[in-house]
Amino acid sequence: MKSKKIKRSEFVFFYHKNGKTLDIQELLKGKIQQIESRKMLAFPVLNGEEIVVSDEEFEILKSISITEWVEFNENLGFTLEFLEKFASVGILLFDNGQEEFAQYIRKEDILNKSKWNIYAAFFHYLTKWSKVDVEMVTEDYEGDDNMDLYEQGMDNIIKKNGVPPTHFHKINSENRTMLPLEDLSDDTYYQTILKRKTSRIFNKNISVKLETLSTVLLYTFGCHGKYDMHKQLTLLHKTVPSGGSLHPTEAYILCLNVESLEPGIYHYNVEMHSLDLVKIYNAEEAKDFANKFVAGQHYVKDAGFLVLMTTRYFRNFWKYQQHTLAYKVTLLDTGHLSQMFYLNAAKENLGSFVTGAINTSLIEQELSLDGFTEGATLVVGCGIPLANESVNLLEPDFLKHEIVR
Repeated sequence: MKSKKIKRSEFVFFYHKNGKTLDIQELLKGKIQQIESRKMLAFPVLNGEEIVVSDEEFEILKSISITEWVEFNENLGFTLEFLEKFASVGILLFDNGQEEFAQYIRKEDILNKSKWNIYAAFFHYLTKWSKVDVEMVTEDYEGDDNMDLYEQGMDNIIKKNGVPPTHFHKINSENRTMLPLEDLSDDTYYQTILKRKTSRIFNKNISVKLETLSTVLLYTFGCHGKYDMHKQLTLLHKTVPSGGSLHPTEAYILCLNVESLEPGIYHYNVEMHSLDLVKIYNAEEAKDFANKFVAGQHYVKDAGFLVLMTTRYFRNFWKYQQHTLAYKVTLLDTGHLSQMFYLNAAKENLGSFVTGAINTSLIEQELSLDGFTEGATLVVGCGIPLANESVNLLEPDFLKHEIVR
């Protein structure tokens, strides 16, 4: 007879959600009346979806150990049907050999071995997107009609949310020191910084050169030095900082329109400065995946390439095990990288963009990642800018800011 051991997952949060609902008794009398309602919700990190739990079910669930495996029998106070209901969503772990339940045991084991902080795991998986499609005004970005639609949209947001916070912020102070202004307009470094901006309109008829892609990758994600801190720990010198100098971020290139490269996904091999093929697409498949990866932001289809940033979590958590700030630092790392990507793209006369509106689960699926040891975090991309003098929704024409003296 097979073992039927059970325990409760360590990575489950329970909370009450308060709200209002119709009073059914009064509704049956013909009266519309709202009453306060409260329901218990469970969020199992191993599953990633909220589940409604009754008060009676909660009392049973909280009585089940999260540390000790016990043999299931109905003397425990609940039925096999109850067990399978909550084991099928990752709240209970049920070791009976069936794959439906075994997947959650494996996931919890990976979370523990990777030293995830429980609150970080909750935040990470609660904020994952899957099959989200953002609403865009139209694929035609230009014209007065679209500008009017955008204006109306902003009017509605302000009507709903109130006036936005001021674009400049200053504190009350009687002591103000005006800083010296030096004219650095001839300095190529500062010229590059001022060229840095978000671009969302690309010339799909011109390919990005392979040499240009190589340069952007080398000076954003590449290695420029090594230091053996210990016989088993080597630190890398890169163009961006990283928590603990551990650099857990990986770069996967979704090639759309690059000379000499077939459309598809490639992993950037930092050690060898090479692109290692993961998956080949045809041109239309690559554009379709680009669109889906960034939740329907269709302008990406005209870019030359996207970089799908992922994080190898244990590379960071190995040192900062279950630390409350370790996960936050991995996110900061991707922010440093996205800014460096912008600067390098600007230096190469490419337009670039970054977006956190990504369908994380789809990217992980295409990259064959489990989302626990390594997961998708951010997407950047760039292409040949389309020369266009007209006002559009995706690339506003900024006026020069004159500093008030």
